[in-house]
Amino acid sequence: MSEDTFLFIDGASFRRLLDSTRGVYGLGDNFDIDYTKLVNSKIRRAFFYDAYPIQKRNQTDAQYEAEYKKTVDYFNLIGSTSNFHVRHGESRFRKKRGSEQKAVDIMLALDAYRHASKENMDRIILVTNDLDFCPLFEALLETRVRTELWYEKSKTSSLLIDAADHTVEINEAYLTRFFPNNVAPQFIVSLGPAPEGPMLQEMGLLQEISIKNEPFRLYRDDRNKNFVGVYITSQNRQSVRSKNFHTVRLWSEIEWNISLSDLDVPENTQF
Repeated sequence: MSEDTFLFIDGASFRRLLDSTRGVYGLGDNFDIDYTKLVNSKIRRAFFYDAYPIQKRNQTDAQYEAEYKKTVDYFNLIGSTSNFHVRHGESRFRKKRGSEQKAVDIMLALDAYRHASKENMDRIILVTNDLDFCPLFEALLETRVRTELWYEKSKTSSLLIDAADHTVEINEAYLTRFFPNNVAPQFIVSLGPAPEGPMLQEMGLLQEISIKNEPFRLYRDDRNKNFVGVYITSQNRQSVRSKNFHTVRLWSEIEWNISLSDLDVPENTQF
């Protein structure tokens, strides 16, 4: 028997990650993911919550109109995706905190709890870094709905992480799985046992660092045009490979829960 899963996206958190992803991969301000890949056979409905911008004090009317139109186009893009629904609220400006969303978080929480109470879903996936959603997870514990949190490790409180039944750490590399097909091939990730012997000798070692007294090595495989990250522990040897250096680095952080901040970006990292 299949289960009904609903996806709820905190637009503010998601847009920050998307902007960072564009910067990491040099994709430009107009690049976007393929939202049809977010709604698959396991996710029946998806809801995106965000707010229209307000005019900032240093913005001209023309600049604000351009920003507003860009937001409208963005909402229309998401809303035109099958089984995707956009819920939008307002923004307001505070002197010390700048522009912030108003009522959007409450709207998401109420919608999620209402669907849970009506037993419309068996599982909820919430994409957010915002600790304000902790009471929502606690309230959902009183329903039969299982909860899952997609979060960025560096931006999320452990209190929110602990509140969910299941968690998935995401970062810029995680979003590559939702790239359009004409962009995705460059970022395809392959995980598996680490190559040994002659295979390693044929690859160029770019850098080696020690992580908890275990070696992590970054290779450049010119024959297959891949970057290969190899992590060797006392239990096993693992590898991750991609045509994109940043994807290898970021996927390694997720796959092995290690920080590779000391890994320098070598010259000519792209094939």
